[in-house]
Formats: sequence, structure tokens, C-alpha cells
Amino acid sequence: MEENSTNTTNTATEKKTNWFKSHMAVCIISAVVVIAAVVAIVLLVGNKGGQSPEDVVKTYVEAMQEGNSDKIMNVADIKGLYAWAKCGGDTSKFVEYYNKISDDEAKSYEKTAKTVFDTAMGFSKSFGGIQMSINNIEKPEELDKNLYKVRANVKVKASVFGVDQEQHQDITLVVYNGKLVGQAK
Repeated sequence: MEENSTNTTNTATEKKTNWFKSHMAVCIISAVVVIAAVVAIVLLVGNKGGQSPEDVVKTYVEAMQEGNSDKIMNVADIKGLYAWAKCGGDTSKFVEYYNKISDDEAKSYEKTAKTVFDTAMGFSKSFGGIQMSINNIEKPEELDKNLYKVRANVKVKASVFGVDQEQHQDITLVVYNGKLVGQAK
């Protein structure tokens, strides 16, 4: 009886070994694909923001509609916002200013930026319900390495003192390394 039990165990082990041998190529390829996918995700997320210029605009508009200043702060590059303000929106000088700003200066500016966004979101909420949607996003214009200007046409519906109003507005945002740094003229 013990011999039968041993033979059954050996047969089960042999079946597993044979299955693995016959499917080894598929197992190895699957493992390589999973590893490659993980590496690609890490590289994309580690790309100083990891968002395309178009995605930054979409997130910005969503945050504006929601009145969510934290969402805007998450899509913004604080150092970039400060550099954009310091260079006066001059795209030819932006990278130079950006590289000169210390982490301490950026951290100090973060409070100012948060206050500005909180105030703007509070003001927009005072109108009641605001609905925003993107009608069109143009192909981003590359201004410098990793610096883009993105134009979008946005439909805004608002209820102002009980009167519904709708208008279309063009917005132009500047994106650096997958993060919002300002609005262009």
C-alpha cells in the first residue's frame, strides 16, 4: 500500500515537472513581460510627473470644475510656478529661472500658490454650480525641451445669481516635465 502511495506521489510530481517543462517557454516569456511592464510603469511615473501636456490640461479643467485646489497643486510644479512668475511668462527665460530657484524658495512659494488656488476655488464656488468641459485640445507646441504650450477650448456653464450662463473660453497652459507651471498669454 505504501508503494502505491509513493507511486501516486511520484506520478503527480512527474506530471507537474512535465507540465512545467512543456510550458517553460511560455512561463519565462510571461515573467519577462510582467517585469518589462513593471519597469515601464516605474519609468513613466518617475518622469517628473509622468503626465502628457494634454493630461495636465484635462486634470486642471477637472480640478477647476470640482473647485479642488489640492488637485491643482498635485498637477503643478511649484518650482515651475515660481519660475514662471519670476520670468514674467517669458518662455525663452523660463528654464534659466527654473534652474536658479532653490528648493527653499520653491517651498516658500508653495504657501503663496496654495493660497491663490484656494482663493480662486472659493470664489468659483460662490457662483454655485459650475460645469466645465473641454471642447478641443490643440496639439501641444514645444517651446523648449520638455516645455510645452497647450491651448484648449473649454465650455463653461455657471449659475450666477440664479441665471444660467454658458460661454466658451480659450485657455493656454504651460507644462514643464509633465507638470503645470503657468498660463500663457
